Amino acid sequence: MMIKKPKAAWFFRNLLGMKLQCFNNVLRALNLPKPEQ
Repeated sequence: MMIKKPKAAWFFRNLLGMKLQCFNNVLRALNLPKPEQ
């Protein structure tokens, strides 16, 4: 367990980073005026 713990911490940190980036992309998309097609 002690060997897997750092890798798990890196995985969760990476997953959290991807979620935050996705959330920022959604906010940016909502804030920008969308061109109507």
